[in-house]
Amino acid sequence: LTSLCVGGEFNFDVVIKLLYDEGKEDGGPGEIATLFGSRSDDKIDSSFFHNPAMNDKSSSGFVGLNNLGATCYMNSLIQQFFAIKPLRYGLLSCDVGDLKEEDKKENLLYQLQLMFSNLQESEKKCFDAEGICASYKDWDGNATNPTEQQDVDEFYAGLMDKVENLVKPLPQKNLLKD
Repeated sequence: LTSLCVGGEFNFDVVIKLLYDEGKEDGGPGEIATLFGSRSDDKIDSSFFHNPAMNDKSSSGFVGLNNLGATCYMNSLIQQFFAIKPLRYGLLSCDVGDLKEEDKKENLLYQLQLMFSNLQESEKKCFDAEGICASYKDWDGNATNPTEQQDVDEFYAGLMDKVENLVKPLPQKNLLKD
């Protein structure tokens, strides 16, 4: 209950009001709709509605990818690549060197490693593909717009081309050929 109150005085008031009205049969003035309507000038902190169980990893053991609007083509393809263990382990074993924080956001190989490591090790329900969208550039150098649907075949061809170029100078240079 303490963490629900962290967002400020209004969240604290909501918790106290809900606890006070707990067990009343009529629902009366303690109903959430009435409570929120009574303080229209306040905005409740969204963390008040946080349900940790909604973020738990699936009982199947798999972590999903959050659809950022129209990234289902990207998510499904990357999840298929993740399922190919030699490809997954090969990409995870690549040394990207010592990258500065701003360079990590632009490095596709690093972002793939970050995604694969989260898909493999995270205890969360899903992982966001924002990093892949930011680091996967089109031929004009523009980041992927997560709200625009793309053809999965074109994305596949572009991704393979980019990954092949990224691993060329590394010991894993034959990763996509093997």
